[in-house]
Amino acid sequence: MLEVVMSGGAAAVVGAGAWAMRRRRLRDLARERLAEPYVQIKEEREVGPPVLRGVRAWVPPAVALGVWIVLGPIVGLKLPFAISLALVVGILFWIHEDNRAQKESLDLEAQLAEGIDFIVGSLGAGGGTLDAIDNASKEVRQPLGGLFEDLVGRLRYGDTPRAVLEDLAERVPLESFRLFSFTVLVHEETGGSLAPILSSVGRTMRDRIDLARRVRSESRQSMASVVGILFITYAIAIVTWRVDPERMEAFLNDETGARFAAGAVFLQAVGLLIMSKLSRIRY
Repeated sequence: MLEVVMSGGAAAVVGAGAWAMRRRRLRDLARERLAEPYVQIKEEREVGPPVLRGVRAWVPPAVALGVWIVLGPIVGLKLPFAISLALVVGILFWIHEDNRAQKESLDLEAQLAEGIDFIVGSLGAGGGTLDAIDNASKEVRQPLGGLFEDLVGRLRYGDTPRAVLEDLAERVPLESFRLFSFTVLVHEETGGSLAPILSSVGRTMRDRIDLARRVRSESRQSMASVVGILFITYAIAIVTWRVDPERMEAFLNDETGARFAAGAVFLQAVGLLIMSKLSRIRY
């Protein structure tokens, strides 16, 4: 009976993850369509490779499957324990992937804010927009320097500013890059002074980055506490097994004890998943 419950729970967790990914994809698609003009003829063009790797959705299921294969068929651990431990490890890897993707996005947004400062300084010294972006590409770090170099090169070879800036926003699907591309595009089409507008955009980005880092710091503290408590339970179990291995083995070999232990590990996996969702604060 417990095996059926554990298998159903695992299937429910996988289904919930797939549903969440599909919902996020539909929401992003809706935002992209709302951002487009009502009438738009999109020219056929090749967009460069994406800069951000994002969350590699295949990593957590692959790791969980590998853990289950090692603990189940190879080691010979009971099925409920193998499934529960595989779920815990998979969710931990998913949290790691999510944190890595967030850090990568924040680092790139910080580079853009720095690059905007260089562009504003060059515009204030009397340079043109293209020369200002070219100078900024030589000062900022990679990968933003390469993006600016590609932007300047395509403009000098005759590509339209709309196509180049739209490609930049597609290659880096972040709100800050969309705002930068939209600001420069409006200036190219309507004219006016770009330096004050970009300066305001840079301040907005820095405020956004500061808020994101504060939210990330608070969420990481809460998640670290949860993970610490999680590993304390395993440490207590190991100490108990070292002190009285016969009683511990008898408890785990008993059908009722095995169900309680496997159920506790499964609930830990569910708790990690809930905490990771609660700690993702939208701003």
